[in-house]
Amino acid sequence: MAKNCISTVNNTRAQDNTAGIAAAIGGIVAIGAGIAAIDQLEESLEQKAVEHILETYPEITKFELKSESLKGVKAKDLSNVSVLTFELESLTTPMNRYVLFAFTSTGWANENGINYDRIFWKRFDVSEWNSLIKVYVNTASGENVSESIISEAKIVNRGVKDGGKFIVEFDKIGGDTYLTSDFSNEFKKSSTKSPWDYS
Repeated sequence: MAKNCISTVNNTRAQDNTAGIAAAIGGIVAIGAGIAAIDQLEESLEQKAVEHILETYPEITKFELKSESLKGVKAKDLSNVSVLTFELESLTTPMNRYVLFAFTSTGWANENGINYDRIFWKRFDVSEWNSLIKVYVNTASGENVSESIISEAKIVNRGVKDGGKFIVEFDKIGGDTYLTSDFSNEFKKSSTKSPWDYS
């Protein structure tokens, strides 16, 4: 009788362990599925970026394209992503480098996939990129930093570094503080809808 009782308890423990292992495997499978979904999404976005380049910039016939915009992003947080960036390098002579932005609007990603009608593409060449970053640095620091410094320095979350030291540090601001600058009418928030605002 005692053997049966111990046996029953052991079977219960074995069942509990089996349930725990099954739950752990289920969790791993769910994580794997989430990662696979993001990987598939990245491939789809890259394909769309390639199509946009071929349709919009026919002079670029040989190029390299890469992006790490979704690195570390979880599938459930995807709809919160508002800007995706792609590094674009033309491999023909002269070799030119660009940044291709994909600005997203509400509803661009959901359980049914991606709505590409809610993505607005914009390419920046090196000069336009440096101009954009200059406005960002000047706004964040309150100092006037030249484009020549911007083009050579490294921009990090605390400021602008040249070599190992900061040449400009950004102002410390609170969570509810907003700094703005005029950069371009194309990107200005106004009562008129922007080209990618579908709300």
